[in-house]
Amino acid sequence: MSENYNIVNKSKNKKECPAGHTVKNIMSSSTFKMYQRRLIGGIAVTGMLVGSGLASASVRNFDVNFTCGFPLIGVQPINVVGVADIPDLFVVGETIQSFVVDTVAELQGTTRLGLTISAGDSIEGDAVILADLSAPDRFETIVVNAPILNQRIADSTGEFIQLTIRAESPELDAFTEANIGTAEISLVDTMTMDILVLKIDGSPVIFAESNQETGVFPVECVALADSELSLGTAQVVVPEEDPEISVSPGSINFGTLEDGDNSTEAVTLTNVGGGLLSIDLTLNGDDAFSQTNDCDELSESESCTVDVTYTAVGDGVNGGTLVITSSDGVVTDVQLSGASEIIIIPESEIELSTDSINFGTLIAGLSSMESVTVSNIGDAALNISSITVDGDNAFSILSECGSVLDAGESCSVDVTYMADGVSNDSATLVISSDDSDEATSSVDLAGRSQLGPEGDIEVSTNSVDFGTVVTGNTVVQTVTVSNVGDADLNIDSVELAGSGVSAFMQTNDCTVVAVGDSCEIELTYSANGVSNDAADLIIMSDDTDEPSTIVNLTGESIDAPTPEISVSPASVSFGDVAPGVDSTRTVVVSNVGLAALTVTGISLNGDSEFIQSNDCGTVSVGGDCTVTLTFTPSGEASFSTELTITSDDLDTPSVTLNVTGEGKEAVVVIGIEVSFDVAGETYIAKAKGTPILSGSIDAVMDLVAGTYVASLLLDPTIGKFPLLGSFLGTAANIEFESVGDTTGTLSGGILTSNSEMYTLLPDVYLTIFSLQIRIGGGDECRTKDSSIINLTSPEGVFFDPLGAGGSLSGIYALSKVENCGFFNGLIGSILAGDENTITLNLTPAPLI
Repeated sequence: MSENYNIVNKSKNKKECPAGHTVKNIMSSSTFKMYQRRLIGGIAVTGMLVGSGLASASVRNFDVNFTCGFPLIGVQPINVVGVADIPDLFVVGETIQSFVVDTVAELQGTTRLGLTISAGDSIEGDAVILADLSAPDRFETIVVNAPILNQRIADSTGEFIQLTIRAESPELDAFTEANIGTAEISLVDTMTMDILVLKIDGSPVIFAESNQETGVFPVECVALADSELSLGTAQVVVPEEDPEISVSPGSINFGTLEDGDNSTEAVTLTNVGGGLLSIDLTLNGDDAFSQTNDCDELSESESCTVDVTYTAVGDGVNGGTLVITSSDGVVTDVQLSGASEIIIIPESEIELSTDSINFGTLIAGLSSMESVTVSNIGDAALNISSITVDGDNAFSILSECGSVLDAGESCSVDVTYMADGVSNDSATLVISSDDSDEATSSVDLAGRSQLGPEGDIEVSTNSVDFGTVVTGNTVVQTVTVSNVGDADLNIDSVELAGSGVSAFMQTNDCTVVAVGDSCEIELTYSANGVSNDAADLIIMSDDTDEPSTIVNLTGESIDAPTPEISVSPASVSFGDVAPGVDSTRTVVVSNVGLAALTVTGISLNGDSEFIQSNDCGTVSVGGDCTVTLTFTPSGEASFSTELTITSDDLDTPSVTLNVTGEGKEAVVVIGIEVSFDVAGETYIAKAKGTPILSGSIDAVMDLVAGTYVASLLLDPTIGKFPLLGSFLGTAANIEFESVGDTTGTLSGGILTSNSEMYTLLPDVYLTIFSLQIRIGGGDECRTKDSSIINLTSPEGVFFDPLGAGGSLSGIYALSKVENCGFFNGLIGSILAGDENTITLNLTPAPLI
């Protein structure tokens, strides 16, 4: 049976009409919407076929049941009964004529009762009848106008209303040679009627579903699922022509092929009769067979070829049939057969017992060996072309594997790791073979080498300065030797060497120092005459990284205590002073020697605008006196003088300072007073400590000139400095003494600051674990020279003098200290040095 194609929306089978097929329609569009409805029928088609002029026809009675939806009474059954004469043949080129067929449709169920209840007296209407005509290369849906004749609705009791439907078919085009073959007539499985129920006075009954003006209502009907819709088949033939097909060969055996191979054989089709031979091919059976062809139609004596291909898959026997249907009415089967087999080729396959070896951690000089088993789990001999190690040369191999390893056999490769020094080693064992899937097999190798336990020497200091010692006196210092390793430290020797070795002496209790223990070396410096002595303390041990440790020793020997003058500052500048106005500066004269200093004279040599007064005479050891300079410019000019101080310092009997000043009328300064709280820190590089800083600064800022003068006050603080790990260090109370005012500039939001100050050490402690031992300090313990501290705000960071403030940072130097007691030299060596850093954060001070 051919497929049904729908050309309207109300069909169950939503298929499009194939290309090249047509739909015949004789209904007027004013009466029906042809493509919105479908109707079971085909009655007119039967008459049409009888009228086609063929003598031979088959008579078929048809009886179709369906259900229809009515207003008010709902879905009701309908039975359609008719007669069709189906011809046996259609002749190409002959027109198919139109005929009329009468059909009776019985409306069953409660249809009659429902129509009479609604005051219906008679019924009439129109129906749309559809049938499908299919043939090769032709498909038509035939639309027939089928009027329903007016008839009375009986008012007596009964179930049925009989409708007389008179159907008239359209005239159809004749078949062509392209349509030669089997034609089939099938009823479509839906029907639509437009029904009008009339009252006894001739006016229409209006239902809710009716057209409210005409009273016509649609009735949609669907055939029952078991309905027989086919009206029969007929052959489309060419007059007086008799094509005949010849097929060669009648069967094909492809034999046995290897899995994956294929073979193609040809089947030749020939039209050995007359006329046009139409051919249809179907391939049934296993998927192993496929076909391609150039066959469609063959003229008399013409041939075509069907190429049949067999593709072998797996193991087994395959069969199929090439079915050839043609217009000569004969169906020809070409039997197909073939067999497939899997041919297994023996192959080698390598397998390693492991893919990685980690030798762990070994002490330098030791070795470890692991074995890798190489197996051939294939069924053919394995050819091994090379076994190598790629990576660190700490790994080596010894192989018992030859160049060929038979199927099922194994061999071993011994891998040795030799630890050397301190290292993390890695390499790859690479085995190359003819394994088709794994030509290169590898094993990752890893190992770690480390030195064995050993002693590790650490000394408490790298240098000892005994300071200045009077002839005949001695000073003792101690150097601590500690073992911070993980094995005993053997001290081989402790010796003194160098040009001044005769001034030094050492004693010690150092032989074998256990892990975490220490020993002490006592050093004595004996002053003799006038000399600067230096030597090296050399400690030999079995520390492999540092077998020789050197501590530098220095000391100064003098005949007798002598005074030593120190003057600060080195020069004096009064800056700009208005004529007639007094301005003062002070110069401090200090005795940093070991005997009282006698100041023998203080004089000025230069412009008379400068005068001096002093309280200097005899200055005790560590003491000082003050020279007060007064500058009173006589006019607007530059003035200068020299301040000369003479004393009994044998090395420096006379010290001269340049004193300058500028006579200049006072300029009205537009200034503002600001105060800041200071917080920050300073890193003392030599001592590796970071004391915390706090304090305040009061400044008068000239916002027009961009300059300021300030008074900087830093609070006392505490510094902690490690000497030897976490158990030995120093701590100091630290104070600061400013020299003069702090000055600077503010330009473009960048603040600069210039300060000068001394660092004072009232107390210095040696800390051993949590125990503190005071070793120096005092009221006169301070740096010999003042520190010049130049600070600036970070580039690109705006300093807000009237708002949030900002930060400053810089680098400065610390000189050696004086007047700090017996350990003055040690304290000075801990602190003195360059590259000390300081960072200060300035925030506005709260208003009081």
